[in-house]
Amino acid sequence: MSNKQFRTAPSEKPAPAPAPDPGPVSARDELVKQAVARLFEARGGTQLVKAARLAEICVEGAQKCREADNRRLEEEPMAMRAKGERPIYTVSEGRLHMRDMVRYSQEAARLQERCERDVREAIEMTPPRDERELRVLLERLTCGAKVEFMLPENIEAMETAGRELAATLKPEALRELAQISVLRDADRLQAFVERHPPEMRVKIFTALGLHAA
Repeated sequence: MSNKQFRTAPSEKPAPAPAPDPGPVSARDELVKQAVARLFEARGGTQLVKAARLAEICVEGAQKCREADNRRLEEEPMAMRAKGERPIYTVSEGRLHMRDMVRYSQEAARLQERCERDVREAIEMTPPRDERELRVLLERLTCGAKVEFMLPENIEAMETAGRELAATLKPEALRELAQISVLRDADRLQAFVERHPPEMRVKIFTALGLHAA
């Protein structure tokens, strides 16, 4: 007897579900990203990043001083500095700038995480039904804060000015400048600028990503 009557038709695999349209998701992600950036800027994040970069430039200078010392010792193991001679960055100054760099970088990272968490929790607390509601929610959260976009050429100009200042200013002056950047203290910045010659003032403002008045 044929087994045909017991045979079943091969099961057909269901057609795969269409992939979700990435457009709305990408637009939503971009809105959230911009809101986080506005919060980060409004809470002083950009100043922390600038201060960390200034400190990093000083750390690089201190490292070059140590490398120069090592080369000198390799050539003359008993070499000693001439009376009154000192490196641009001493060992202790290098450590101070390293601590500043790490501290400002860590503070910036913590602030970034906190801004991301605040935006995420606000959305979870009042889930928006559409993009318009999301925009309203994020605008209310950031209170209209404006984000500062750093163009690549601006970043390069900041770093160039920072290196030029590092070759001219004393390490303690650069450290003070980094602190002024974090505190956003306009009065201290003005007093700092006035202590230096006119040709250096533009470099000071550029190193902080500001425009000279």
